[in-house]
Amino acid sequence: MKKDILIYFFGKIIPALVNLAIIILGVRFLGEEQYGKYSLIFSGILLISNVSFTWIQQSMIRFLSGYKEKPGEAISRFFYLTAASTLAGAGVLVMTCLFYFRLQWPEMVAVVLYLILSVLFLFRLTLYQSLIRPVKYALYEVSYNLFLLLFFLGFVYIFVFRNFIILFISMGAGLVMAEIIHRIALLEKPLRIDLKKFHRDKQFTAQAMDYGFTLTIWIMVFTLTAIADRYVIKEFQNYAAVGTYAAMKDLVTKISTFSILPVFLAFNAKINDAWNHGEEARALKLVKQALKIEFLVCIVVVAGFILFRDLLYTRILHLKGDGLFVSSIFLIAGAFLWQGALIIHKPLELLMKQRSMVCALLAGMIVNLGANLIFVPYFGFSASAVISFSTALLYVILALLLSRRSLKRYHQAGNTPEEPGPDLFMVQ
Repeated sequence: MKKDILIYFFGKIIPALVNLAIIILGVRFLGEEQYGKYSLIFSGILLISNVSFTWIQQSMIRFLSGYKEKPGEAISRFFYLTAASTLAGAGVLVMTCLFYFRLQWPEMVAVVLYLILSVLFLFRLTLYQSLIRPVKYALYEVSYNLFLLLFFLGFVYIFVFRNFIILFISMGAGLVMAEIIHRIALLEKPLRIDLKKFHRDKQFTAQAMDYGFTLTIWIMVFTLTAIADRYVIKEFQNYAAVGTYAAMKDLVTKISTFSILPVFLAFNAKINDAWNHGEEARALKLVKQALKIEFLVCIVVVAGFILFRDLLYTRILHLKGDGLFVSSIFLIAGAFLWQGALIIHKPLELLMKQRSMVCALLAGMIVNLGANLIFVPYFGFSASAVISFSTALLYVILALLLSRRSLKRYHQAGNTPEEPGPDLFMVQ
């Protein structure tokens, strides 16, 4: 387990640095207004890709480890489901680009191609995570991020082209190069996708949809909760305000993700595998271990962020405005709460209680959207930062309470683990 965490951690260093560089370069060289436009469009793409792929992604993580004898056939089935779902999402994105964002045709094509390529990229990463291939996961992700940075720097410094669309073009080109590298150096024959044979299995598809659909609703509501503030700020202020707020939020999100995601990736597949093999007590112990590590990481990172806040905002991002520090503290605290929530609600996920997760998140989304509509017109994006933290805290509390209740009922039904569960969930 420690080895996997270290592999994921070091594999995330370059992507984290590249993502931080993209945020910094995007704000400094494109300007807050252009970065604001990019942020809004990217958040829309994120919502569509999550709805298109999340149900497949979660089903792969949950069930693919069970296909030991014929992994290639199961992978091909998941791939065809991904292709069909992505094409549907691309159709929605075309309409959104033309009628909401009002993009030109070349811009729209670049954005849609990025969506398709990014889903394929996520499919590869999910495959390596599900089958516990941390080295290949890291190499594939690192190659994409390096190419992304090279292409973006080329546009900015060589062609001096400073429009938001260069970010999407750079990301799309980076994904193409990463796929080429993957086919040359990383592809395993047993995991090859068979494009010539269509593996149709209604029961397989029904199982994936039954497990993943509610999780997709959760991700959709979560994404709406995460991005709604940007659209509210745009309606009541302007793209420049969106750019400033998005730069802060993107920065703290990348920091928290880089810090916590290696832990989550290392533990998530292990938790699922233990539960799938009937080792409920071990799975719950792993949940508790993951939360302890995440809490320690959170303390260290937040302390470092406070120490270097002036360097980040004044000298690197060149952001100006009142309340940046207070807003960023609420944003980074909320970001770590959301990362912790992915582990805290794991018992609900394992017990197939995704509806409880959705209901808790819906409560948070309603509070988030309503509070933003009320307070942003008066207090600006500073209100959105406080609301973002409050929403995350509300969901964590609800997820914890629902997890305790569900586990208690599970054990009262006669499914008592061999050893007591973690104290966090009060399973005695």
